[in-house]
Amino acid sequence: MNLLRAVGLARSYAGRVALRDFDLSVSPGEVVGLLGLNGAGKTTAISILAGVLRPDRGSVEVDGRDLLREPLLAKRALGLVPQELALYADLSVAENLRFFGRLRGLRGRELEASLAYALSAVELVDRARDPVRELSGGMQRRINVAVGLLGSPRLLILDEPAVGVDALSRAQLFQLVQRLAQVENLGILYTSHYLEEVAALCTRLVILHQGRIVAQGRLDELASRVGEESVELEVDGPLDALAAVLSAQRVQRAAGERLVLASPHDLAPLVATIEAHGGRLKQLRVLGRDLESLFLRYTGVEAEHLPSAVPAAAAAAAAREEVRR
Repeated sequence: MNLLRAVGLARSYAGRVALRDFDLSVSPGEVVGLLGLNGAGKTTAISILAGVLRPDRGSVEVDGRDLLREPLLAKRALGLVPQELALYADLSVAENLRFFGRLRGLRGRELEASLAYALSAVELVDRARDPVRELSGGMQRRINVAVGLLGSPRLLILDEPAVGVDALSRAQLFQLVQRLAQVENLGILYTSHYLEEVAALCTRLVILHQGRIVAQGRLDELASRVGEESVELEVDGPLDALAAVLSAQRVQRAAGERLVLASPHDLAPLVATIEAHGGRLKQLRVLGRDLESLFLRYTGVEAEHLPSAVPAAAAAAAAREEVRR
């Protein structure tokens, strides 16, 4: 059974399409990564899936409940962890959790049991009485997740939960997400700008670009659909003419100063052909089958527009090391 099922979602703002034909599902124990640059439609999609924003058309079910027709019942199975810290800095950790627990309708023993579970899940039981302002940034991020766990939701939406934290804190958050999915059997929708972060955590990937899903599936499935490696050439010269000359190399895309074509066995003749027809090769990039290359190939986004993946790569490695231990 799907914990989340969205079909045909669409939303526009003042005539500008922000989301269109958006279909998505999340099952128990699954971590689905939603990828996209700023302006791709992620915030709109998350807002609709969390019941904060109504779509222009389409439907959303959370744990079998229609989110648009039965919002209160559907949201009982849903936990949302926003990108911004949603905590009161001067209150203690426990006071924050009690406040947000009451907003979810929890009272008495049920509230205290949910608070204890959330603190245990994020491994911060010993900091319950500490003011939030005295916690490190990574701990505050984990408390943000704890708020989302109040009421024992079956579906958790994590919107950039590790933004702005150091590599160790990021690794701890990764380990927490893996445990919630694998041990607690939660369904998790995880958004991030960092491609290696998503590749390390997620069982399935969804690439959103200009308001629509351009690809989704496991990493190996996405790789198999694009076939062989390609090369991206940044060229100074008559691009259209060069694309025509290189048509035998199976040109896949020509835009701006860039050509993308099937990777040749020998680059020397390719460079010679470009120079012989009035072009000059400025830069060459091999587009392989890693997630960054796949993202570039599915969206056509230039590499310099991607966020740096170095912090995420270090965190992913740290997370994998923690799991092995």
